[in-house]
Parts: sequence; structure tokens; C-alpha cells
Amino acid sequence: MKQLCVVNYVWGDYQQYIPIYLLFLGISYPEYDARIYINTNLEENVKKQLEFVKKTYSNFIIIENFKEEKYLSEEAKKYDVIMRCLRWLHFEDIFMDYEAIYIGDIDILIGKEEISIFEGHK
Repeated sequence: MKQLCVVNYVWGDYQQYIPIYLLFLGISYPEYDARIYINTNLEENVKKQLEFVKKTYSNFIIIENFKEEKYLSEEAKKYDVIMRCLRWLHFEDIFMDYEAIYIGDIDILIGKEEISIFEGHK
């Protein structure tokens, strides 16, 4: 069983943060995997930047066109706060391969600390 998977959900303009986020994660914690769920297709410039990131860190998967909101009513989809909360409810069987899942914010970079993310949050 792997120790930790870092998971992020990206909506709208925030996909521009994906490459730098993954680069920082990979430099700081190369042993961790990452899964990034995005509600659209990746932009071409982001794809090119990810090719550069893969030279340093490649333990990540980008899931494009993620639509967890399919279970919500049309009324619920109107509220941003409801949409943002979905990340706390999403589950996939692959998560069972890890001791823990760390759900982060794509616009907050991860740096190496004395106590690892896993140890600091367990």
C-alpha cells in the first residue's frame, strides 16, 4: 500500500496552476502520487508545461472532463459553494491503494517540511 495520494479538483481558470503545483509537489515529495480532476479539457499550453514537469516528476494523472455534479439537481448546480464541496464527497476505488488521501488546493504550492504531509496530518 502506498502512503499518500494528493488529490486536487480544478474548475475554470485554475488549470494554469496545475504544472507549477505538480512541479513543487514532485520536488518536495517525489514519493507521493497525484490525481488532478479537471472539469474541462486541458488547454494546449498547460499540456506543454506538463511535458516539462514530467522530466522531474511523473507520478501524476490528470482526469479531464470530470463531472461529479451529474448527481446534483439543476438548482444545486447554481451555487458555487455546493460545487466546491463535491471534492469532499468524491470517492474512487483507486483511493483504497493509499493509506491516506490529501485533498489540496491547486493554487497553494506544497513545499518540503521537517514533518511530511502524511506524518503531519495523520
